[in-house]
Amino acid sequence: MRYSVNVTSEGPYVLRWRAAGLYPGLRWHLEVDGHDATGPLGLPATGGWQRWQDVRRPDVWLPTGRHVLRLVADAVGPSGTSGALNYLQLDAQPLQARVVEPFNALDPSVWTATTSGVTANGRLRMSGLDVAPRHARRTGIDLTGGVLTLRAMVPAGTRAQLLMRPDDQVAYAVSVHGGSLLVTTERQGVVEPLTLPVPYVPADMARWRLRHDTPAGLLLFETAPASGGAWTARAAVPAPPTLSSVAIELGAAVGGNTAPDAVVEFDDLRVEAPARTCTLAVPATVSVAADARTAELAVSTDPGCAWAVHDTPSWFSPRLRAGGIHVGVGPASVAFDVDENPTAEFRIGTVRIGP
Repeated sequence: MRYSVNVTSEGPYVLRWRAAGLYPGLRWHLEVDGHDATGPLGLPATGGWQRWQDVRRPDVWLPTGRHVLRLVADAVGPSGTSGALNYLQLDAQPLQARVVEPFNALDPSVWTATTSGVTANGRLRMSGLDVAPRHARRTGIDLTGGVLTLRAMVPAGTRAQLLMRPDDQVAYAVSVHGGSLLVTTERQGVVEPLTLPVPYVPADMARWRLRHDTPAGLLLFETAPASGGAWTARAAVPAPPTLSSVAIELGAAVGGNTAPDAVVEFDDLRVEAPARTCTLAVPATVSVAADARTAELAVSTDPGCAWAVHDTPSWFSPRLRAGGIHVGVGPASVAFDVDENPTAEFRIGTVRIGP
C-alpha cells in the first residue's frame, strides 16, 4: 500500500491506524521514500477481518516536502494474508518535556566514572523502558578540543539518544528513532534536524562520536562500525563559544508495540581531551629572615596543570607532603618549614618545582 504525502513541518509524528488480523504474530513496517521509518509494527490479532482495533506508533520522523509512504508486510498468517487496514493517519507529535534522572542515582556497578568528570568508562544498561524516555545525566565534562565516544546497543523497536548540552539555550543530539539515525539541535525548546534521517544499521553505526575540531571551529557528529574502522561524518555545526563544562544525557525508550523487557545499553563511554600545554613560573629568588621559621613560594601556572616540588635543601622542607613529594594543581602558594641556622653565615639553596 502506497501513499503520497506533503509534509509542511518537519519533525516527529504519531502514526495511527485501524487494523484487524485473524492470526497472531502479524507484523508490518512503514517506509518513507524506501527507508524503514518505524521498525516492526505488531498487528493485533482481533479474531476477525471486520473486528477493528486502533493502534498508534509515536516518533515517526518526517522531513519537509513530498514523500511516498509504503506500508510493508513483514510477517503473514498461514493463509498468506497480512491483515486488514481500515485507515492510516499521521498527526504532528507535540514535543515532550525531558525527564532527567540524576547521574549519581544510577547503580555504579553498571556505569562508573572518574571523580574528575573528564573521563568515564563503563556501561549504562537501561531496562524497564516505556514510551516516555528515561535519561541519565552527567555534568561538568570538558570537551574543549576533545572527543566523546561510546558504543550503543539499540534493539529494534527501541529509541536511544546521546544529547550534549553546552549551556541552557542549546543542545545537540544523535538519536535512533523508528529505525532511522537522526542528528538534531534544540534551541529554547524548538527541535530542528541538522540532516535528513538515514536508515539505522546497527552493525555499521554502533559507535557514536562527538568531536570538537578546534582548528576548523566545528562540532562534528560521527558514527563507525561496532568492529572498528573509519568514522563517517553525519553532521557538522559551528562549535559553541565554550565546551569546557557540558552536560551529557543518555536516553532510551520503546515504541508502542515493543515488549516491556527491551533493553538499551550504552557501553565504553570515553571522553578524551588533548594533552595540556602548561606554563609554570616561580620567583627567581626568595629571601628568608634570619629568625624566620617559615617561608612561602608562589607557583604561577594554568588552571588544571599539575606540578610538584622535586628538590629542596635539607633545611628547607615543603609542608603537606603526598607520597614524599609536595604536589599541586593550578596556581598556588607553597609553604616551607625553615630549620634554624646554627651558624652566622648565609645559607643558599636551590628549590626545583616542575611537572
